[in-house]
Amino acid sequence: MNIKRIITATALTLAMAATAGAQTEVTDTIADFTDVSTVTIVKSKDGTQTVTIISETAPDRKIDYTYTIAGESGTTTFIDSENPGRWNINKLFPPKKSRTNNSYVQTQAFRGLYAGGLIPVGNHGAITGGWEIGINNIMAVEWSAGRHLPSVRIGAGLGWEIQTVGHHQALQVSNGALSVISLPDECHDIKSSIKQFHLTVPLTLHLPFGSSFGLSLSGELHLNTYTTASSSWTDSGNTKVTHSFKGLHQKTATVDLTAFLGWRNAGGVYVTYSPMDRWKKGYGPQYKTIAVGASLNF
Repeated sequence: MNIKRIITATALTLAMAATAGAQTEVTDTIADFTDVSTVTIVKSKDGTQTVTIISETAPDRKIDYTYTIAGESGTTTFIDSENPGRWNINKLFPPKKSRTNNSYVQTQAFRGLYAGGLIPVGNHGAITGGWEIGINNIMAVEWSAGRHLPSVRIGAGLGWEIQTVGHHQALQVSNGALSVISLPDECHDIKSSIKQFHLTVPLTLHLPFGSSFGLSLSGELHLNTYTTASSSWTDSGNTKVTHSFKGLHQKTATVDLTAFLGWRNAGGVYVTYSPMDRWKKGYGPQYKTIAVGASLNF
């Protein structure tokens, strides 16, 4: 038999066996992704590869998947490179995406840390201003119509505000009602304030102007759980007088209206109007406020 033909036949047989083995080999599935528009693979010098996935339904979220090719002891880690503080929450409550269109539902956590000043409006009497601080959404659920389309979010948060009293006046309580009194001209170092803690349930409509920038309009239910008041001054005999009041009759629930303009994943400015009186009728000064401040989303 021709030696050349024997070598050729043997080579063909080995090639066919290798091809068959390659076709029957089962590949390992590391992770499945749907609605993916961009996949970027970067290989480092130590043999580690990083795959960056950007989803069509949530383009503002970038997910990095890192793994090691060599050896069986490779590790895998998921992080949200743009919002690392949010990933653990979203891993527990992953976004749910509609199978029929680009709409999706996702959870959010610790968004809307705000601080601003209070401006009394209308017949506010001795109320001169104040400040507020809080977080709008400790936890929230958001539905979006799709990329660059409006979304609706409902959440739960908390807030703290202080209203100050001026014009040489102080606070007092009589028969359970909080009122404002004028002090003699000889009194000085006058400090009076009303402090209120509340839980919030904001319902927000977000109108995007681009990929991230947009306008948000909210109606916020405030559950006013704890309110105190205090006054202090020094009288004509240089005696320090201090009063504090608890068990006040604030309204249990009020509603605020807020407009926010800025970036969803960064921050912006807001204006809040409080159209409802804070006290039950006959139990405190009746006034309304406008708050102007800044909010951070992280």
